[in-house]
Amino acid sequence: MTDREEERLVGDATDEAARAKAQAELDAMGPVDFRPPSVKRWKVVVALLVLVVGVSVYAFVRWRAEEKRSERLRAHQREGCPCGCDRSAKMAADLRNAPDQAPGAIAKALVTIGEREDVGYITERMVQHRLRLLGLAEELAVDTSETPSRVSTSRDRCTGGAVEDGTLRVCPELVVHGERVEIVDGHDKLIESCFRLWLEIENVTSETRTLSPAAIDGGAVHFPVSRWYREGGRGEPWDGVVGAREKVRVNVIGYIPEHVAPGTVVDARISVGSAVLHARTEARAVIHLRER
Repeated sequence: MTDREEERLVGDATDEAARAKAQAELDAMGPVDFRPPSVKRWKVVVALLVLVVGVSVYAFVRWRAEEKRSERLRAHQREGCPCGCDRSAKMAADLRNAPDQAPGAIAKALVTIGEREDVGYITERMVQHRLRLLGLAEELAVDTSETPSRVSTSRDRCTGGAVEDGTLRVCPELVVHGERVEIVDGHDKLIESCFRLWLEIENVTSETRTLSPAAIDGGAVHFPVSRWYREGGRGEPWDGVVGAREKVRVNVIGYIPEHVAPGTVVDARISVGSAVLHARTEARAVIHLRER
């Protein structure tokens, strides 16, 4: 055997030993996956997608159930409103065709709205109904001047303390009504979550001020304002004008989009012009009417 052949045999033996050692090390490591990490995580991604879809479907089902519940309740309140605001257009049309019944029916509805307004329960539909009935009364020459359909401006509602910022002196009273179902005239009546913010606003300057509608921040409970109007009036939207040294009292009303349960405590931050006030109240479970 030549020296070259001997060297080749030694080299082959060395290579074989190296390969055997490398294979043993690979076997000890176990299976090795050289695919990109995104391929290995596909199961996690699918699981997350399933979770997101499941939560979305659950939220939609709950929302749809609440919508159906509200639709069902509203379907039963066509004759469930004492003042007739839930059938306002039909009531006006019926009275127009029976003018002899109009004076009594209009007076009764206006008194009912006024009583509820006086204790803090007044909604956008009630104000619109009052305006429609007053317009009908003018059309039919029905005298409503003696009807106690508007709240008195003499009673002091300033229970939370006034705030003065050098330009305005403002005092609030916030009333919140929780959502509930009441039986009215034998029918289910859905009382939606709503609010009435009463404000006494005094312009302490010698110049006329024009204010934007009050803003109410209730945190998780939202207070979108549908209108504000001067207390004691018909309910037309107020232009926000306060004369020099003038004091006005206004109602700020709206529906609350959340299903606020009676007893819910509400802390609100109220902005009127440059004045900032705070009011704390508890959602009412009933309409507290005063003794006649």
